[in-house]
Amino acid sequence: MKNELFNELLASVQEMDEIVKGKKAAAKVTEFPKPDARLIREKTGLSQNQFAMLFGVSKRTLENWEQGRRHPTGPAKALLRILDVDPERAVQYKLSSQIDERKDHKNELIKNTDEFIAWTKRLKGRLLVYRGLADADWDVTASAYRRIESSIEITPHPSVFQNYIKQLLDDAKLRGFRDQQGKQYTDLELLAELQHNRAATCLIDFTTNPLIALWFACLEEPTRKGKVVAMVTDDYKTFSTVNYDDLDKAIGDFLYKENKLWKWKPSHLNN
Repeated sequence: MKNELFNELLASVQEMDEIVKGKKAAAKVTEFPKPDARLIREKTGLSQNQFAMLFGVSKRTLENWEQGRRHPTGPAKALLRILDVDPERAVQYKLSSQIDERKDHKNELIKNTDEFIAWTKRLKGRLLVYRGLADADWDVTASAYRRIESSIEITPHPSVFQNYIKQLLDDAKLRGFRDQQGKQYTDLELLAELQHNRAATCLIDFTTNPLIALWFACLEEPTRKGKVVAMVTDDYKTFSTVNYDDLDKAIGDFLYKENKLWKWKPSHLNN
């Protein structure tokens, strides 16, 4: 290397060191402002539900982005910049997936208790469970899943969810919560106890009484539209029942079974 080039390179390195230490101001600073999620979404013409689906996040996470309480990071931030430059990609997505409905899924707007009771009567003949949600835009997801999603702001990988549940159980066991009233709880029983005490777990509470689900749907925000979800559980291809012999299984035996849901009524809880 020629002496001139070497001296120029050395001078550049010394200047960079002075800038990093704050001894000298940079001649040019390039700043990348945070993408405005609300303006970008409005540019695409997508609703909040559709935009959240595009990113694989909940509507609540998107609302946090739009109101500035949180900011997207990593892939979500990069995708926002792409959509800001080329919103047509989002429009194409909108056209290809207009509405999230399946043949076995139907939404009905219910305005009063009489209409609700009439709705439940039309569902007779199948083995049903119900869940009430205080916001009609909320999905039926486990509280542990929602907690992880809100912390990392992207759809959590199954392994992340499984590790969270394993860590939750390990912590509970170390604190002595496994031994209750002279009995040692299994993984499922311990999770049910934690869920009963408002811990975020992989379990989702349902009821066989639609009026209880209605109460939960109207509980928090009387002025907000709530939702009651009815789920058919007599399809053996989708659901398996947790029997007495299954209780001793480790939680991993339930979590690692893809495309399978488990239904279980804890006998040790009075609810």
